[in-house]
Amino acid sequence: MTVVDHVAIIGAGIMGSGIGQNLLQNGYQVTIRDIEQDVLDDARERIEFGNYGLNRAVEGGYLTEDEKADALDRLELTTDIEAAVNGTDMVIEAVPEDLALKGRVFNELSEVTNDDIPLYTNSSGFSVASVSNAVEDPSRVAGAHFFNPAQIMDLVEIVKAEATDQSVIDLMTDVVEDIGKTPVMVEDAPERYGFIVNRIWGAMVEEARQVVREGIASEDDVNVAMRKGRNLPVGPLEGASIGEEWD
Repeated sequence: MTVVDHVAIIGAGIMGSGIGQNLLQNGYQVTIRDIEQDVLDDARERIEFGNYGLNRAVEGGYLTEDEKADALDRLELTTDIEAAVNGTDMVIEAVPEDLALKGRVFNELSEVTNDDIPLYTNSSGFSVASVSNAVEDPSRVAGAHFFNPAQIMDLVEIVKAEATDQSVIDLMTDVVEDIGKTPVMVEDAPERYGFIVNRIWGAMVEEARQVVREGIASEDDVNVAMRKGRNLPVGPLEGASIGEEWD
């Protein structure tokens, strides 16, 4: 049995569609809202036919064809934010990582949702306080940072701001566990960007760059050392190059 019946997701990009699919596969009714119909069409295509989509789940034996069809029946897509949140039990914001944009979204959500509906941001690092100040009652706002691809990655960082009500944290924790993921609890840090994973990874990347700058080891050897010595799936400088962005 699902923890709640209906989840609204604002933003139909990679993260929004991935989170939505994860919820659909676990029995939830999901409405995804975006401002562009083309983006919504792409989201539906991604959910069904994408690299981590429902068809792949069927091929891998994780879903039956009937379960796939049932999941798609529980999916709604809309450009109307009021329709998206109508009857919802919680809202997850998953728009691009732009603080001004997120602020506008939360301001709108504050106007179109009942005061008892929890609101979550999937921001990868903006503080909850920085988005909840757009909401009349910030006690109903928390962070729920899913990792990409959300259909596969196990971790969710649940972020509690000073004003967040504990019941909002508890509800998302229950949902995260119900869909088979692992929650970790994070206290909001308004003066810093990043929660646990991205903040620590960022520090590792910068130290790796400094090792290369000092001539201690090559970029390739730093990556090999961290892959083989610490069993990381990728080195801290994978895909990066020494250049002006390091300075």
